[in-house]
Amino acid sequence: MTLPTVVFITALPCELTLTGQVLPVGGIREKAIAARRVKIYDLILPHANKRDFDDLPDYIKEGVTVRFVMQYPEVAEILWGGAV
Repeated sequence: MTLPTVVFITALPCELTLTGQVLPVGGIREKAIAARRVKIYDLILPHANKRDFDDLPDYIKEGVTVRFVMQYPEVAEILWGGAV
């Protein structure tokens, strides 16, 4: 099966387990700054890191779309619209 091409640039700074869990990571501030630096404004973050992102200053969060996920199927839905 061939997956459709993702037509937007998205950063997914997290760990995925073999069972499909999306695990939290450290350094959310640095990851958000790095994404903005290379003009990535769409982030998919682990739900467990929501508090870390919410604590960021507004100038870092400005213009960034963030979706928080707990399982891989949520990531696939965001990236491929359920085509998987």
